[in-house]
Amino acid sequence: MHHIHTTPAIILSSHDISEASLMLHLFTREFGLVRVHVQSARLERSKHRYHLAVGRIVDVSLVRGRSLWRLTGVHASGYGSTLTRMGKWGEARLFARVARLVERLVVGEVEDRELFGELSRALDFLAVGELDHARLLNLEVLLVLRILSRLGYIGEGAPIESMLSIAYEEDDLNNMDPYREIAIETINASLAASHL
Repeated sequence: MHHIHTTPAIILSSHDISEASLMLHLFTREFGLVRVHVQSARLERSKHRYHLAVGRIVDVSLVRGRSLWRLTGVHASGYGSTLTRMGKWGEARLFARVARLVERLVVGEVEDRELFGELSRALDFLAVGELDHARLLNLEVLLVLRILSRLGYIGEGAPIESMLSIAYEEDDLNNMDPYREIAIETINASLAASHL
């Protein structure tokens, strides 16, 4: 008998693998980054179909297979809609870029509750905040800095360390403007040093 694991997850990406099935990359609170096979998810009769949109926070039930996980259940949590359904196209593109970065940098299935919380808070803020282009850019820079710092790509004592305490609030994002250039330089240097 297989053990069913239930955990909150963020859907980072989705790929068609057959006429009816999907491969999802999820960032879960308990297992970190996992690849999940979803049988018949694209069929109209599928009970999972409407919960599996990229950028959504969901509660998933998973069974570990030989090489990947299988989805046995999913329930919506959080704000219940996707950024694209809300008409937040800039926010959806921002999340897609961040999701690709997380998929690139996170290695293996390792629990990282702090990173999960960071991604959840940012996604929730994207869903409820009204952000112009400059604030979206500041949010993306801040989120990428926090991800890189959490994963150890930015060392302690970096010139932007004080920026890591900025909250996901519209006024605080405005305060990042003077530091944005050095933050972007730090991000680029960290990514170049990672050789990824």
